[in-house]
Amino acid sequence: MRATDTGGLTHDTTFTIATTNVNEAPTAISISGSTVAATSAIGTVVGALSGVDPDAGDTATFTLLDNDGGLFAISGGNLVVAGSLTGVTAATQNVTVRDTDAGGLTFDKVLALTVTGIPGNTFAGDSGDNVLDGTPGNDRFQGFAGNDTINGGLGFDRAIYTDATAGIAFNLASGTVTGAGVGTDTLTGIEGIIGTNFADTYDATGFTGSTGIPGTPTGFNEFEGMGGDDVITGLINSQGAALTRVSYLDATAGVTVNLTTRTADGDASVGHDTFTTTISNVLGSSFADTLIGSNNPFGTVEVFEGRGGNDTINGGGGFDRADYNNDLTETTGITVNLAAGTVTGSSVPGNDTLISVEAVRGTAFADTYNAVGFSGTSTNAGSLGTFNEFTGGGGNDTIIGNGNTRISFNNATAGVSVDIAAGTDSGDASVGNDTFTGVNAVQGSMFADTMLGDANNNTFTGNGGDDYIDGRGGFDVASYNNIYLSTGSITVHPQAS
Repeated sequence: MRATDTGGLTHDTTFTIATTNVNEAPTAISISGSTVAATSAIGTVVGALSGVDPDAGDTATFTLLDNDGGLFAISGGNLVVAGSLTGVTAATQNVTVRDTDAGGLTFDKVLALTVTGIPGNTFAGDSGDNVLDGTPGNDRFQGFAGNDTINGGLGFDRAIYTDATAGIAFNLASGTVTGAGVGTDTLTGIEGIIGTNFADTYDATGFTGSTGIPGTPTGFNEFEGMGGDDVITGLINSQGAALTRVSYLDATAGVTVNLTTRTADGDASVGHDTFTTTISNVLGSSFADTLIGSNNPFGTVEVFEGRGGNDTINGGGGFDRADYNNDLTETTGITVNLAAGTVTGSSVPGNDTLISVEAVRGTAFADTYNAVGFSGTSTNAGSLGTFNEFTGGGGNDTIIGNGNTRISFNNATAGVSVDIAAGTDSGDASVGNDTFTGVNAVQGSMFADTMLGDANNNTFTGNGGDDYIDGRGGFDVASYNNIYLSTGSITVHPQAS
């Protein structure tokens, strides 16, 4: 320090100042994942907690000030499930987390968590004018007589009109249904219609509803015509994806659905249905069904769900998939031999035969998928050479690919981690911890995924979320071409790090 007098003379002195570090409070809390399935077991990790503290190297101890009625807890720095989520009725649940540093200073934050797969309810009206509001789950509504207002909310929700005394012309996009015996109903948040036992017409053109379910395209809808000879016009989105599913779940005998001839036939509970547009998704009955596909174009998929009975699923040309993930009565995993075209082991009675089917979506339990020998000349002959796909769903699945197998996670309820070289993947309860061989491609979830390749040529489709993709060796491809889920163009910076 220098002192200067009025004459300009100076004196300098050096002082030593001792400083004491002042502890500062944490300033932020974050979590690596905030989505959890309603079926998650106690102990399931929702996400890893991390804090921000101005003091480098300070410690963070996390506690819960509000554990959402005992539904959540902290274990080893992770937020975990502590109670059953099956009774949750709201999709958004909140917890309050406290970060305490080594000096005892704290920072609190409310974290919003999303619970997926909440079971739906059945809502019934009466002869009056009812207002029926749904849950975040997959609900069913039957207003009966009167002018009803039905709001399905989130989830895949259905309105039922089996009590009508004559056929109805359903226009899903209009949100209005008028018919004999049911009055005039106003529908919002309804994606599915169960028709009358008479001749109905169903038109989904222009429908833009969204279920909020990960991996479900905007506009996806369903019609179950019941009895009568129904005429069904499905929805085709702007990119050419067919988004209407026809259902025969309540049929009293097996059905034959042919997407090439655009017809469906069954007993009196079904009648003879006609499709005026391309339909690419079929839900069968609880009996032995014959489900036949068409020669669908590249980039599209035809989906068949046989349910109970010994079903025969013939995909025809193009890329076709057999689904086994939606039957809530299922209690065991399935065994798939893709080359032989057999699906066995389900707790739901029936063994299915696959013909020209290239993909399978498994159950919520431990499945075994074997694609060894699958090709264009195997018993179940693929239309795309050796290419095939398996979506395991929940449970710890065993996947034996043929070297040209893609594993998919597009309906997962949180991000996934996949390592092709290690032959492992992991996620929340909607995925489990799978082991695999013979896999060369991955389709991710709608969340932030980590996907790692091997020394060979791999293909990765990230879907939604901020994904990390490391192809490692080989010539690797990142794909963004999906007519069901893509909503706009992309910008690529190949040299960015």
